[in-house]
Amino acid sequence: MVTPAVHARPARVQLCSARQLGVRLGRSDGAAGTTYVAIVFTNHGTAACSLRGYPGVSSVGGADGHQIGAPARRTPATTAEVVLRAGGVASAVYGQAEALNYPKARCHPESARGLRVYPPGSTRAWYLPLKHLACSSTTVGDSSVRPVRPGATGGV
Repeated sequence: MVTPAVHARPARVQLCSARQLGVRLGRSDGAAGTTYVAIVFTNHGTAACSLRGYPGVSSVGGADGHQIGAPARRTPATTAEVVLRAGGVASAVYGQAEALNYPKARCHPESARGLRVYPPGSTRAWYLPLKHLACSSTTVGDSSVRPVRPGATGGV
């Protein structure tokens, strides 16, 4: 007599907590007036965790770290759960268009000193130094972000 196989559902991996994650800038590249840089998330915890979706990213400036312009717009793409084992990495690509590509009267360029990054599903932000020129007008979408992917390059 043959008994049917029992297929257990895999246990869901918990969302990465702010305590587990480290965030840094990775590889960068440029094309057609836009600089692309990988935002790399590392699981510094001892247990696996997961990320899914888009990080929140904004340019920040001044001594007070105020937000410059609109947050990065989400580039339409399929999202998938990315499981990070202990020490594992995932990344998302951030794109910053050259602010001077836009008319100054529309863009209102401002010097940014870095990025404020919220990992997907997190309410804790990290500051990453990245000097660039950003449009302070919230009507100009000069930055974009892609969803997290496995690995450190994000597709850059």
